[in-house]
Amino acid sequence: MKALVRAPFYRQILFMLAAFLFLMWVAACHISNYREFAPDDAFITYIYGRNLAEGNGFYYNPRDSEPTEGFSSLLHVLLVATGYLLNVDGLTTTRALNALIYGVIGILIAGGAARLCREKTAVLLPSSIIVMLLAFSVKDTRMHLCSGMETIIHTGIHAAVLLWTVSLLYGSFRRWFMVAQGVVLFFLLSISRPDGLTLGVLYLFLAAILSWFSSDTPRKRVVLSTDFLTWGGLAVLFCIYLLVKFLYFGYLLPNPYYVKTHHAIFGSVVPMFPGWKETGLFFVARCLPLLLISLVLFWLGKGSIVLIRDGLAFLVPGVLAAAAYALTIHEVSFGYRFEFPMLVPFAVLLTCAVFHLARRAKRVMRGALFVAIALTCLALNPGWFPFAGWVRHPVRSAIGWINYVPQQSPLARIGLDLAETHLGQNAVILLSGAGQVPYYSRYYAIDWIGLNTNRLSGRTPMSLDEVWAYIDGFQPDVIYSLLPPADRGVSDKRYDPGFNSPAVQGFLRGHSCSLFRYWDRERLEEMFYKEMCYVREHYVFGAAYLLQENGAVILYVRKNSPFRDRILGVLHGSKRSDPPSPLITRYVTDVSELQ
Repeated sequence: MKALVRAPFYRQILFMLAAFLFLMWVAACHISNYREFAPDDAFITYIYGRNLAEGNGFYYNPRDSEPTEGFSSLLHVLLVATGYLLNVDGLTTTRALNALIYGVIGILIAGGAARLCREKTAVLLPSSIIVMLLAFSVKDTRMHLCSGMETIIHTGIHAAVLLWTVSLLYGSFRRWFMVAQGVVLFFLLSISRPDGLTLGVLYLFLAAILSWFSSDTPRKRVVLSTDFLTWGGLAVLFCIYLLVKFLYFGYLLPNPYYVKTHHAIFGSVVPMFPGWKETGLFFVARCLPLLLISLVLFWLGKGSIVLIRDGLAFLVPGVLAAAAYALTIHEVSFGYRFEFPMLVPFAVLLTCAVFHLARRAKRVMRGALFVAIALTCLALNPGWFPFAGWVRHPVRSAIGWINYVPQQSPLARIGLDLAETHLGQNAVILLSGAGQVPYYSRYYAIDWIGLNTNRLSGRTPMSLDEVWAYIDGFQPDVIYSLLPPADRGVSDKRYDPGFNSPAVQGFLRGHSCSLFRYWDRERLEEMFYKEMCYVREHYVFGAAYLLQENGAVILYVRKNSPFRDRILGVLHGSKRSDPPSPLITRYVTDVSELQ
């Protein structure tokens, strides 16, 4: 470590570059290993990004009459759109950014820890690399790297904001450069995810509070003035953003807000803390172990009380932001998707703790310690044999995800099958999964849940008869459904064997969509049965795609669709679909008999 302190600046830069490339390479190899994992919601962002790049604006369907805000991250949409302009698909663009940002996060965490420890960034970099390698042993990290969602992007901006805040309090800076940098970073944080503005405001508050109690009066004035100027610049920029948004969309709250909280069609009844279980598990399974390990390492390394106090203070914004997620419905919350970026300050604290423990050891012991921990991290995941393969084929192991199309998901298989009809926006599909199917097929999609359809988002009250009149106005050529057709001769759901089947009752309980648990049960049942009756009257069976956990996604084709023969020809000849016979045990009725 002394060698790094005395090393010329260019060598420190080269060391940081080497660390960045190493972490990026390991991240890319992990993405290749888990490249099949790509959740449906990521493709909603890709649809918006592709349409934006093609000159269609923020439209879910290019021929929609009005724009919709059915995405959760404006920044992600803009980045993906840039990728499409460069002829790179959305999943590849996002995964490339994830690998790149993961390497940058290692340096940002080292920088934040260095400010706290009053050292140079290069000195803390070995400790940061250890922490970043250790993160690979947790499944969450691998999932978020390859998922194609905005999680790692948001995490990277959070790390940059944390470094800015620590630098403001403990580093030297030029005021106006710091203000400009802060306004940009906090604005990017605000548009990278809905919680970004809250998290940024908490960091600005923390900087003001910590500087207020500083005994260095001249520095306190500089820090407070810089903080307030940043706050003012962010407020002005965000107000301009809201004004532009309102003028473009005609509203401020996005569709998902209504879908999940104040749905005027399905009467959402959301408890005070619907996400308490997921958020509580995150604190117990992720935050608490990291905190305890850091404190033990600080004790072994005899870290100063001042450093521990400062490190704990920077946990507050992330902890409060993560706790706030207990107020929301955790839809698609794999790997603590929402809370994961809040682990950044814990990583900084652990980096400081590792550094102090290593600093107390002699040179040989220190080197042995870093090597032992690094090897242990690599042995935990991916394991010695896969890692040896990565070393033998470093390039091939790191690029297997480029232009890769995941095909194991039933939704991806549906989208790829429908794409073979080459109908694009000429065909209409009614669905409840607004990602991979419309992304690959390019069909005009009506999302009855309302994530991407203003009319059905819950912003406007509607009866279910009005909902189905609206849907029938499009005469969907294909219906993507989780439900069997209603039994012929039955008009009451209480006596319909399909409606009372294990699969349908499981879906009503929220088995496939956690939103269903918070919607009015009676209205949801009515919606389900209206769909079953509508399918019985107007559609024939097309194909089935089994879900691992319950039921299947079933495609029905409209009897009088002008594209009926073309669509049925592709579906009946598909090698991606599954035989419908196993569905009898799940649905009681034989869905394939609908002809």
